[in-house]
Amino acid sequence: MAMHVDKAPGPDGFISNFFKSAWVIVGDGAKSIYDYRPFSLMHSFSKLFMNVLATRLARRIDELVGIGQMAFIKGRRIQDNFMYIHGLLCRLQRTKKPSILVKFDIAKAFDTIS
Repeated sequence: MAMHVDKAPGPDGFISNFFKSAWVIVGDGAKSIYDYRPFSLMHSFSKLFMNVLATRLARRIDELVGIGQMAFIKGRRIQDNFMYIHGLLCRLQRTKKPSILVKFDIAKAFDTIS
């Protein structure tokens, strides 16, 4: 029910609003996983499963993803990485401890399409 009403969940072309409005008719007929046999609903079921999984994982994402990952996590900002590095540099300068800081450009590690 959390899917956007105008999104088509699969190649069958049925938008999620159709399933939401017709749920009183089709909801009682679907008692087990074996009731979702038609090919047109196969893609819809996988999207539904992934949506439920993503919704449940979102509650615990802070525990599952390390603090170093800032992008694409709700409540975290990629700009926080710059503040973290700035603080680290200040601490290294204060302690005068011999150290090295290496910056990798990971964009070159992945294929790009222009």
